[in-house]
Amino acid sequence: MINKKLIVPLIDKILPLVLLCLIISIPTSSTFRSIFLILSIVLIILNPVYQTLLYQYRKEPLMLASVGIFLLAFIGCFYGDATISEKISTLEKYTKFLFFPILIVAFYNSHFRFKALNTYLASMTIVLLISILKWTGLLKFGNIYLDHIFYNHIITGLMMGYAAYISASLAWSEDRKLKPIYILLLILFTFQIFFLSYGRTGYIIYVLLMFLFLIQTLTLRAALISLVAGLLIITSIYFNNPIMHNGINNIFKDVASYKSNDKETPIGQRLQFHDFSKKLFFSHPILGNGTSGFGHAFKLEKPVSSWGPNLAEPHSQYWLILAEFGLFGSVMFLLFLYTLFRTILKLKDMRMIAIGLFFMFLFGNLTDSLFYYSSTGVFFLTMMALCLGEQFDNNR
Repeated sequence: MINKKLIVPLIDKILPLVLLCLIISIPTSSTFRSIFLILSIVLIILNPVYQTLLYQYRKEPLMLASVGIFLLAFIGCFYGDATISEKISTLEKYTKFLFFPILIVAFYNSHFRFKALNTYLASMTIVLLISILKWTGLLKFGNIYLDHIFYNHIITGLMMGYAAYISASLAWSEDRKLKPIYILLLILFTFQIFFLSYGRTGYIIYVLLMFLFLIQTLTLRAALISLVAGLLIITSIYFNNPIMHNGINNIFKDVASYKSNDKETPIGQRLQFHDFSKKLFFSHPILGNGTSGFGHAFKLEKPVSSWGPNLAEPHSQYWLILAEFGLFGSVMFLLFLYTLFRTILKLKDMRMIAIGLFFMFLFGNLTDSLFYYSSTGVFFLTMMALCLGEQFDNNR
């Protein structure tokens, strides 16, 4: 029998380190991210203190909505044409919604939350430095690109944009000693996004997050003036930076090609994925095509010849939900987002950090299924859990 008097103090010492390792690994290693995520969940569940907090949290709307998303995918396994193996493989991706409320209680301490935010910034600084070393030519080995270090340019752009937003938020709210450090990080993260990245998603996300930062910290008039000034600077960068110039121009070229019935471009392919999702949705509008229904149908019908037979999701979280779970699933997903946003608005110190993350993913899910993949899903749910841990500040 386990001696609780021995195990609880041990967990209290180990868990913070494991959680920080989880945050470090989110931008840097999928393998270690999975290891530290599972280890964190196990340690939290074994601790009677966290068990008590989870019991108190069991009837909270966000807890119920998060578990409801997993149940949605579980029920979806009982209908639709996908194979058992396809359904089980997809269902595993929804287990992160079960982990979400468990992670929230682990970030009850304000000092630890601050340490965790700085750990994330430190991890993104590692990504930043590798990118700069590659750009300067000092790093010559490894299959590394300026904007594709540990993950592709889309994920790197999301994480880098959020790191810039956190830096701006902390520079605004923290004391004078740390303010110069956060301002320097903001400048460096901004440099990486606009001068070293081909990821167009990163540009848009950065502008969105900085706009959110401005309207939360300045008067509306000052925020609009600052936004216009910022857009003028970005426009200047566009005309003088070949990387950004080519990336933005390719958007207009792809859209023009699509209108001319040339759909075999990156944007054209995405729009075809969305059209196929729309077709699947209208075939079963109420309950959808079941868990893994999109990937299974895509493999059978091969609707985008230039892509090939395998595509698990349509590059849009919203179309994925509609295609696989129909209107019922969409209502469940919207309920999750609604309860999450209501919970965010109740926060004080972490509200700005959480709002940026929420709207970043709300927008990002238009063109990518960010909750579907572990890299982005665990990133969102872990960082959001970090913010929502503020609810338990006085409960331990």
